[in-house]
Amino acid sequence: MSEGVVRHIPVVNRLAKLIHIPGGKRLSEAIADAQANLGAIKPDCIEAIDEALAEVVLLTKQPGGPDASTLARLYDLANHINGTAGHFGLEDMGKAAYSLCDLIDAAQDSGGAERTAVMVHVESLALLRHPEGLGEVGRKAVLDGLAKVVSHARGKRA
Repeated sequence: MSEGVVRHIPVVNRLAKLIHIPGGKRLSEAIADAQANLGAIKPDCIEAIDEALAEVVLLTKQPGGPDASTLARLYDLANHINGTAGHFGLEDMGKAAYSLCDLIDAAQDSGGAERTAVMVHVESLALLRHPEGLGEVGRKAVLDGLAKVVSHARGKRA
């Protein structure tokens, strides 16, 4: 074997250099800009949440328990609501949507979700879409109830 020369070529990380250059926005300015940007897209996002909720309601009006493809679509819709709702003042609706995803996860190993458990989640999503009438205690009671439904579904699976 011949001995060669090893050359080390340093790689310049452009981002690392940019971080240390003074300038840019202050944190408070960046937050204000982000809030303004969210405000600009809020109507479209709320409309998308409402459309997802309407489809969830439509899917759950089918007779019998939801089949695997319906559960998969419900999961996708609930995941969309969960990922969007909290940014626009609907944190509890996002939590209820997350709970529906959790219920569907729990149901996958047991062969399907009980229709009543899914319906409780769907009705809770509709309630939490306009939470003004529930008050803090009511919203907490709804979310606590959903946690019990999911816990019960997980217990049945075991």
